[in-house]
Amino acid sequence: MTISQSESLLFPACSSKSFKKLSRIWGIWDKRVYDLTDYFNTINVRQGVTDFQFLDSDIAVVFQERSGQDVTDALERVFAQKDATTVQQNTYCIQNMFYAGTTDFRNTARCQVQSYVMLVASGIIASTMLLKCTFPPLLCPQVPD
Repeated sequence: MTISQSESLLFPACSSKSFKKLSRIWGIWDKRVYDLTDYFNTINVRQGVTDFQFLDSDIAVVFQERSGQDVTDALERVFAQKDATTVQQNTYCIQNMFYAGTTDFRNTARCQVQSYVMLVASGIIASTMLLKCTFPPLLCPQVPD
């Protein structure tokens, strides 16, 4: 099986309310968005068939209870109680099957600072030009021969 790399969608932090209105089951884990809606819909449609319940039940409950929120801390607590094989298998499954995109970083401080620095630099240059235009340079005395 080859894993293809695709472009990531950016999800703003305020979209948790809009996803709840759409009844989506998704969570933010390590600044990545995972959508488990299809997994839970399949389980609901195929009730009684355990072949479709391949995620650990405790991990699935975290996504159900904290839908639309950051589940990083809750997952770390669940992973601490599980053995390494279960953690690795479920992590691999979630990251490869349910990855939807990343959180939007464009409104974070690291991106906003650059705009303000450019604005301040432009203001300094413009004020310097304005001062040079309003106050003509003083006439320098000529050096005698």
